Amino acid sequence: MIMGFVSSLERLSRLVLYNSISYNLGLLYSLNMLSALCLAL
Repeated sequence: MIMGFVSSLERLSRLVLYNSISYNLGLLYSLNMLSALCLAL
């Protein structure tokens, strides 16, 4: 019971970490594109 709970918690935290990393990378990429557009203008 406890071990299953711990493993599911571990899987959930890994999923959240992966999602936040990919979200931050997307945010950085869009900010870079935005600044490049501003420089081009």
